Amino acid sequence: MPSPASAIVNERWPRILVRSPNWIGDAVMCMPAVQRLHELHPHAHIALLCPAKLHDLWRHNPYLNDVIPVSDKIDFHA
Repeated sequence: MPSPASAIVNERWPRILVRSPNWIGDAVMCMPAVQRLHELHPHAHIALLCPAKLHDLWRHNPYLNDVIPVSDKIDFHA
């Protein structure tokens, strides 16, 4: 159980983690979904986990608070 002073307990707005598709075309096609998620939860902190090769595609997206690149050697489909 986290302490009452923990950020987990005191978090006022939700924190959402989205996993990007592995391929550029699929990632581009899911951008409207990220926008809609932001519209539904305007105060949420939205982070996106993506393959490192797609980091530049996502890093300027105005609907994301964080973009977390992951080594291309990790297989998301495993």
